[in-house]
Amino acid sequence: MGGRARDRVMHPLTYAELREGGFYLLKSKNRGVIPFYYFSDAPEEDLRACVGRYLTEEIAAEGIARNIPAFSRFLEVAAVCNAQMINYSAVAADAQVSRHAVVNYFQILKDTLLGFDLLPYTKIKKRKAIMTPKFYFFDMGVVAALRGLTQISDASADFGQFFKHFVFCELRAFVDYVMPSASLCYWRSTSNMEVDFVLNGKLAIEVKATKRASHSDLKA
Repeated sequence: MGGRARDRVMHPLTYAELREGGFYLLKSKNRGVIPFYYFSDAPEEDLRACVGRYLTEEIAAEGIARNIPAFSRFLEVAAVCNAQMINYSAVAADAQVSRHAVVNYFQILKDTLLGFDLLPYTKIKKRKAIMTPKFYFFDMGVVAALRGLTQISDASADFGQFFKHFVFCELRAFVDYVMPSASLCYWRSTSNMEVDFVLNGKLAIEVKATKRASHSDLKA
């Protein structure tokens, strides 16, 4: 009824929900934190099936994307570009589709809640900021499945990117659950100074996958 509708945002599991029963960072990176897959006895098989069902049932059955093979190629390229600034032309070249199709495909991911834009923070006047958004999938396990990764370890080249993705998911859940009016952005200057996350325009968060953080890590 009018005036009685309320929106509720539900995220995959967070660290706060998992810590009492045992939270494992590497497990969350490889399986993601969707409950069914996090606790699965065959997570890789289940995640591959999840990606397949998304293509066949959600996209094909609803007629959202007419060219399913092209959309499948796009998904694989988009997963490689996860947590990075969106370059539509580069994604189009790698996926062998038009730039216009890539723009539409990214919108499909956002409309179906499979991914989200992280907008740039532009209110700093001292340094000119980049205006291009970054794109994050809603779950790390989905990215791992799309990229065909078997196991991510703390020595993997992908560890840092997945760690940043983990922090993004935690922050986005925090905003929706605790501070629904707050903003979550990133900042990057035209001279390549960057801050991974800016929470509500007041808190700058830099994510580093290292055992020894230094003052130079906080330069931006």
